[in-house]
Amino acid sequence: MLIRHFARRAAPMVQKRTFIGIDAMQKSPSKIAEARAVQNKGGTWLGADGPTYLKQKNDKYWTAAAGGLVAFAGIQLVSGYFHMFHGTNKLE
Repeated sequence: MLIRHFARRAAPMVQKRTFIGIDAMQKSPSKIAEARAVQNKGGTWLGADGPTYLKQKNDKYWTAAAGGLVAFAGIQLVSGYFHMFHGTNKLE
């Protein structure tokens, strides 16, 4: 009898609550037709000719600064590997 009690408690229970927001997603109206109409008229997707990260006034400077930071980090990484490979620039 004690074994049955623990077996019932250990048995998997059916979840009574739903995933958060699933009801809202299912009950909300579809906006696909509206988006399709916009795309058929000329669209809002910019593609490679006009990327969204270059639309604001200062975006080109921020993109250049980020590219410079990535280039600097890459150069530092490669030079570190070079010095480790050749055993130079050791701190003693």
